[in-house]
Amino acid sequence: MQENISHRNKNVYDKQHIDVLKRNVYIPNELVEAEYHQFTLDDYRTTIFIFSKIKKEIHIPKNDIVSFIQHYTLLSKVLETLKQKSIILENGESIRIIDEINIRRNTISIKINQKLYHMFQQTNYTSLDLVTVLKFRHKYSIKLYIMLARFLDTGWRRDSIEDFRKKLSVSGKYEKWKDIKKRVLEPAVKEIEKYANMKIHYEYRKTYIHFEFEKFEEQEKEKEIEAKKKEYIEKLFEQEFLSYLEREHNLKNAIAVYKSMSQKDIEMNVRMLIKRATEDVPEIKDTIKKLFQKDMRAAFLYLVCKNDERKKIISAVGMYDVR
Repeated sequence: MQENISHRNKNVYDKQHIDVLKRNVYIPNELVEAEYHQFTLDDYRTTIFIFSKIKKEIHIPKNDIVSFIQHYTLLSKVLETLKQKSIILENGESIRIIDEINIRRNTISIKINQKLYHMFQQTNYTSLDLVTVLKFRHKYSIKLYIMLARFLDTGWRRDSIEDFRKKLSVSGKYEKWKDIKKRVLEPAVKEIEKYANMKIHYEYRKTYIHFEFEKFEEQEKEKEIEAKKKEYIEKLFEQEFLSYLEREHNLKNAIAVYKSMSQKDIEMNVRMLIKRATEDVPEIKDTIKKLFQKDMRAAFLYLVCKNDERKKIISAVGMYDVR
């Protein structure tokens, strides 16, 4: 069994510098559907990195890679282990990625397998974002991301259970569905949704697994952010309004009173507080008026919260012109 030389806190690729990489990688669909047999996380990452620079022979000067590859020596070791591994195509044919490696003090030269190289001269490709791939911390995330990316335009794909196991190289492993779900799908889906801005739903049946997915549009991301801001205001308002009832009206059962109050009752209390506060501190009158027109709760929170929290409230309701 190959030793996995990945380390949780010692990755080959330095996250702080991967943005210097060429972002788009084009992988032949034959390789998208292939099995990457016994590949580790670093094997996957390095393979995609090689695909991004595909030539018959690749020369990587040390000075060109130290800016985004954290451990030059570790990369050399990964390449040596990768040389012994193969990609298994759907027709059962096994292809090595690397034929020869020449590791010098300042340069790594990689001679690509000729069969593999010629596959890249085809026209049916899947486009990947290399920076996204290098952010993944689970090997199954990379393979599933590649598989889903092929059908991003249709938004779904379906694989037989047997094919799915082969493509993720888990045949004979994790026999029970709950183990596949826990160890393969859940961590992979979580990472892909986080780093590739995708929403993924999957459905398991006895004979197949079905995926539906879509890439987040900027508008959808904005809606999600707005929903979180609204939730923040609502939770903070309830918390602070309860404190206000306890303090101003000496109520021990403030929660019960709050729940029994109508929206009109709540607004009346807020208006009374605003009137009193603006009489005491007239310079905040315009600010409170603007906030009240935007969101009554924001006006209330601005009065009862401290400065640091006030900035969050202003941001949450989008009133950047108030201070």
